[in-house]
Amino acid sequence: MAVLDPDVVIRSHRRDGDPLTLHGAAQVARGAMQARRFAPYVRPALVNGSAGVVAFDGDRPFAVLAFTIVSDRAVAIDVFNDPELVAKLDIRGITA
Repeated sequence: MAVLDPDVVIRSHRRDGDPLTLHGAAQVARGAMQARRFAPYVRPALVNGSAGVVAFDGDRPFAVLAFTIVSDRAVAIDVFNDPELVAKLDIRGITA
C-alpha cells in the first residue's frame, strides 16, 4: 500500500455496463488482491507515455491498465477491458 495515494481511484471502463469505481488505498488494495491471479499474464507497457500494463489471455490482449503517478504514488488506475477496444490498440513489441 506504500505505492498508493490514500485517495487513489480505480476506474474500470467496461463496454457491457456501468463503470466500476474503487476509492481509497484499502479498497484498491483489496481489488488488486482479488485480481492477482492475472499477474502472470500482465506485461509492462507505456500507455499514452505513462506507466501501464497489458493483460493477455494466451496470445490475445484483453485489458490495458493505465497508471497516473504523482510524487511516487498511484493516484488513479484506469482499467480498459473492452475486447473490441483492446483489439484495436497498437501493442507492437508487447508479447504474452
